[in-house]
Amino acid sequence: MTQQMINGAVLCAVYVLFSLGLTLSWGALDVLNLAHGALMMFSAFTAYVVTQHLDLPLALLFVIGVGTAGVCTLLLDVIVFRHIRAKVADKRQSELLTLIAGVGAAGIPVTLAVAYTHDSPFGIGHLDWSSYSLGGGAQISTIQIVIIALGAVLCTALALWVSRTRTGRALRAVAFDGETAELMGVNTRALSAVTMLIAGSLAGLAGMLLVIYLGALTPGSGEPFMLKGFAIIILGSVGSVWGTAIGAVVLAATETVVISQTSGTWVDAISFAIILLVILLRPQGVVGKGLAERV
Repeated sequence: MTQQMINGAVLCAVYVLFSLGLTLSWGALDVLNLAHGALMMFSAFTAYVVTQHLDLPLALLFVIGVGTAGVCTLLLDVIVFRHIRAKVADKRQSELLTLIAGVGAAGIPVTLAVAYTHDSPFGIGHLDWSSYSLGGGAQISTIQIVIIALGAVLCTALALWVSRTRTGRALRAVAFDGETAELMGVNTRALSAVTMLIAGSLAGLAGMLLVIYLGALTPGSGEPFMLKGFAIIILGSVGSVWGTAIGAVVLAATETVVISQTSGTWVDAISFAIILLVILLRPQGVVGKGLAERV
């Protein structure tokens, strides 16, 4: 039981880190970035490519991987998403074009990874981690402790940033009414850049932690995470940091129980059945006050 709780906590932390970036960009900027999962994978792939040519410490590989995902997300917003928002007046059409652009952009890092690895798994080398016994046969490794701690700390930090800082209040104003916020002096371009950089960096961090924890990823690893992340933010409420955390806890706990009690075949079916129930019974999410308020 204890081991299952540890495994569920690790899964939850990865889900939280990945989904926070997704809910941040969608909730504040109305940008559902469908390249988010591919860039998560690309962070680990970039670190893998670097290890093929240079012998760098793990900390520097983290900086490279996380930075790559953050900068790529920022460039995607500046080059593509921002122009769509500026040139298309109709909000629904703008969101649709953004979705299509995200799908197209996602294909680029995946194609690069497939071409380089020949669609084979890749990692950043074998790493030995200390393990600690918790009694009853349960063990927790150093990397598991790091993942759980980072998930909790960064989720709390992001929630405080959104709710307590001046920039966070400006972000909430943009989410509620972007045009009015801009008339009141909010620099929406700079705020958009910061938001997308943070969102991409969180995806990159999730990718780096995942490749270290699992040992290897594949070029297609980001796709299932994209589906899980989408389910989490719908479950928790779009734009809500704590709602995202709750959604990640529910999904990770459900998957852990299903995997421990079955062969794992039904894990996705049962998990998404819960999501469908939430959509039908409470479409604004478990902590949402209304569909119009996203942050």
